Amino acid sequence: MKTTKNTVLITGGGSGIGFEIAKILTQQGNKVIITGRSKSIAAFVPGISLPTYAASKAALHSYSQGLRLTFEKSGEDIRVFELMPPLVNTEFSRPIGGENGMDPADVAIAFYNGLENDIYEIRPGQTADLYQLFLSSPEAALAALNN
Repeated sequence: MKTTKNTVLITGGGSGIGFEIAKILTQQGNKVIITGRSKSIAAFVPGISLPTYAASKAALHSYSQGLRLTFEKSGEDIRVFELMPPLVNTEFSRPIGGENGMDPADVAIAFYNGLENDIYEIRPGQTADLYQLFLSSPEAALAALNN
């Protein structure tokens, strides 16, 4: 995808990962709109520690897929990218051990690389491994995330 002179909507761009992505995209000459919160690996493997959060992320994932397909079918030049980060070291995740998580700048770089390469579902860090496990055995992925 062309990564300059776009208008980009970032949900959760006020801090953490979204803020790092907004910085990169702005530096590349894009107009950035910031709103809401972020997504996570809870989109495909629910966690028992925050089940409502996991359910909301799964709903967002489904909605994002639906939007993506709707725009593709309509022929409009609107693309929907999803970022599904692992635990990330942000203020938001600090209460659940976020200091042990991935650096938000590294997540932002992974997002930008996905954007450049038209990867619509971006899974940086441990999320990629968990997703591969999920594809081979949803039960094993559920157990791995919740043990």
